[in-house]
Amino acid sequence: MKVLGYEEKEISSILLNIYTPIVVVVYFLSVVAGIFLLKGLMSYLAKVMSIAFPVSITWIQVVIGLVILLIVYFACLFISRRNLRRISLSEALKQE
Repeated sequence: MKVLGYEEKEISSILLNIYTPIVVVVYFLSVVAGIFLLKGLMSYLAKVMSIAFPVSITWIQVVIGLVILLIVYFACLFISRRNLRRISLSEALKQE
């Protein structure tokens, strides 16, 4: 993309930043799926073992999980951007 004249910011926004909304949406979908699976598993265990375990997930736990996920995600974005900046134009031309 450097060969075509795109700037670093444009390349970064086209290749890397498009996944941020997907990461957030999939996280919330996985939280909902996880809650249903956990409740189903606990009800099954309660029937089989005659022991009931309380299952509760608070919103603060969901928010903390999202914050941790976003910290790791943005750290990976930072590393990817740094690696993209290191590719010189002449090196990009050689690879094609």
